Amino acid sequence: AAGRDPEAFGTEVRIIAQLTTPDDWPGLIDRVRGYGATHVGFANRIAGGTVAEQLEILQTFVSATGDRWD
Repeated sequence: AAGRDPEAFGTEVRIIAQLTTPDDWPGLIDRVRGYGATHVGFANRIAGGTVAEQLEILQTFVSATGDRWD
């Protein structure tokens, strides 16, 4: 209605670390991309832990999902 191109907007879905497991992550990404999501965010901050533990969770996410990125 505002004259903007809907194709110019992306849709983000967020995966929350403490509500999912590394085994879930690849399938979740595939599923939300199938629904039209263009971006995936990963929330691990509220999972707690030290900075090193947070980075380890993030590295696990990258390792588990690495082949799904363009």
